Amino acid sequence: MANNPNPGAQPQGNDDERSDLFEIDLFGLAKAVLKRWKLCAAIVGSVTILGLLYCFMATPVYLASCRMLVEPGNLKVTTIDEVYGSEFGRDSGSRRDFINTQMKLMTSDHILARIYERFDFAKKPDFMNAREPLAKLADRIEVKQVPNTSLVDVGFKDPDPRFSAEVSNVLANTYIDDSRQRSTGFSERGLEKLQDELVNMERDRFAAIDKLNNFKKLHDMLSVQTENDLLVARLTALDAALVDAKQSVANSRAAVAAIDEWKRQGLRLDSIPEAIQNPTLTNFKVVRLQAQATLVKSLQDFGPTHRSVQTQRQVIAKMDQAIEDETENSLISIRAKAEEAAVRLQLVQKEIDEATDKLKGLDQIADAYRVLEDNLKAKEKSYQYVLGRVGELQIAKSADAGAGGTFQVIVPATPPQRAAYPQKVKTMLILILASGVLSVLICLVLELLDKTVKTREDMESCAKLPIFGEIPWSHATERTDFVGYDDPKGAVAEAFRALRTSLSLSPASSKAKLLAVTSSVPSEGKSFVALNLALTYARGGKRVLLVDCDMRRRRLTYLLMADKCEMPGLSNLLAGTVTETVEALTVKPFSDMALTFLPAGPTPPNPVELLGSESAPAFFAGLESQYDLVIVDTAPVLLVSDTLNLTAVAGLKFLVVGQCLKTEKKQVEETCDALRRVNAEVVGTVLQQGEKAASESGYSDYGYGYKYGYGYGADRAAAAKTPWYRRFGKKA
Repeated sequence: MANNPNPGAQPQGNDDERSDLFEIDLFGLAKAVLKRWKLCAAIVGSVTILGLLYCFMATPVYLASCRMLVEPGNLKVTTIDEVYGSEFGRDSGSRRDFINTQMKLMTSDHILARIYERFDFAKKPDFMNAREPLAKLADRIEVKQVPNTSLVDVGFKDPDPRFSAEVSNVLANTYIDDSRQRSTGFSERGLEKLQDELVNMERDRFAAIDKLNNFKKLHDMLSVQTENDLLVARLTALDAALVDAKQSVANSRAAVAAIDEWKRQGLRLDSIPEAIQNPTLTNFKVVRLQAQATLVKSLQDFGPTHRSVQTQRQVIAKMDQAIEDETENSLISIRAKAEEAAVRLQLVQKEIDEATDKLKGLDQIADAYRVLEDNLKAKEKSYQYVLGRVGELQIAKSADAGAGGTFQVIVPATPPQRAAYPQKVKTMLILILASGVLSVLICLVLELLDKTVKTREDMESCAKLPIFGEIPWSHATERTDFVGYDDPKGAVAEAFRALRTSLSLSPASSKAKLLAVTSSVPSEGKSFVALNLALTYARGGKRVLLVDCDMRRRRLTYLLMADKCEMPGLSNLLAGTVTETVEALTVKPFSDMALTFLPAGPTPPNPVELLGSESAPAFFAGLESQYDLVIVDTAPVLLVSDTLNLTAVAGLKFLVVGQCLKTEKKQVEETCDALRRVNAEVVGTVLQQGEKAASESGYSDYGYGYKYGYGYGADRAAAAKTPWYRRFGKKA
């Protein structure tokens, strides 16, 4: 037992530590597994037994396999290295894909149906009611490639080894025959189809040639091309003439418009640009000007009546008439040229339209010719392609049957001597390993889900109080409740002496004369701690009174009074139903030490009211003056409120007992909080170990399994009775 060096100090735990319920280390995991070794053994043992039953009761299934060579036709095998792959142990992608395809074809419905009918599987018992018989048959076929080779193992599973070998060989040969038929059959059917198509295509080709030749004869394509070239050149020249004609028409129309405008304005027409450019008109104007000049001079020299003046006047008049006539002729010529330009424009445009229409006709003839020519080229190309395919298939047909692939049985299947299923050793190893892993996982999950107190740190953290002692479990004596008395030199007795020392050294409990021992729930060892602590103090020379204040359960009374459990005791004294003194009702269960015991007395109908009465504090105060130490075994705090009523007793100190792997952390916390709320003086805690936990890798647990309440008739005999498993195998 580890003793607390400073029992009066407050624990160093905090709220974070309390909330971290699932934090464990590797040592804790190993400890958790070892603690539950019986569960692990049970799981592994059960699985092992079931596995053995399966291995010895299951019908043996034999697997017979034949070995085949599967090689693509374009990859001829010439050396052993090519059978077993390259020097690096790797096949090419094409070879691997080919082999994988053939493996899939080996279990195709077409092959399976032939095997199903060959061996009449429909009459076999396991196939009679099968919904998908071919799928069921496929499940019994095993096809595997030998790694990095062109070899394939084809096997069949069946309870009959001879039948398994026979089906395997037939399956391989059936696939080989089917592959050969499929390869040659495809070549023949393809050749016949292409030859028929070739005849039709040749007929169409000749028809297209005739159409093209007839068209060339009909339209004389050479003259058509020449005429087309001439028309193109003629259109080019006509386009230039059309531009000139349009320009002439524009100029003529502009001149006519100008003459009309001069007439409208009343201007001299001989002054217009077109008239000025007339040489005849210009000469007439020059003669008139000369006559005019002569007239002026004659008038100056001779006067208006002179004959020369009259002559010049006649010349001028004649020139004016000539100018007018010539001007009129120029205007007529201008209008005639405008009309002529318009006519010429129409003629050029007409000629262009005729040439364009003729050229379009020639283009249509050329387009039709090109369509016929392209059609002939397409038919010729298709004909040549099909002709080439016919040649290829003829070559393939004339080649050996293995050109599409080499399929050969290398090693035929023989009846196996040993069953393939079940594999007893392998199955058992897998089951044992899996069950071991499963059991470990279950133990770890249980450990993670376990919220009970496991260590003194857990107890201190939850209670927020110092722990005064850890009480181990011992099998040194058959009377486990009296181990502190029966084995005074054992570990349990030493643990209680250490607990006594811690209480004596603690400032909170060193001077206490009234010490109440309680717990959260029943069967956590509080009565065991109270009894053996009292024995330890008594063995140390103190006058100790042990009081059974748990009037509902009366555990100490059953242990120490045996068949006198119903004699008067504490309940009678508090209720005032007896006249005897405390000394008269107490007993000395051990003659060799100063330990006095006050039984609980008959179970009262109202323990809560009885302990909460005004007489209770005075009663316990009287006991304090008569003994060196009074140890009170009280009821669990979380089930009944009996213990909380004792807080009215002045000077009463409380010691909370918890049991490893049984008491939950939350229960310890709630118990201490409940006592603090009623101002109880809680001095510390004790971590009790039980029989069951002592066998689980250092942990502890009681496992009494008692129910708390009234009606404990079965507890009386069980309290003093040694468990059967403790007595099993012992000498009488």
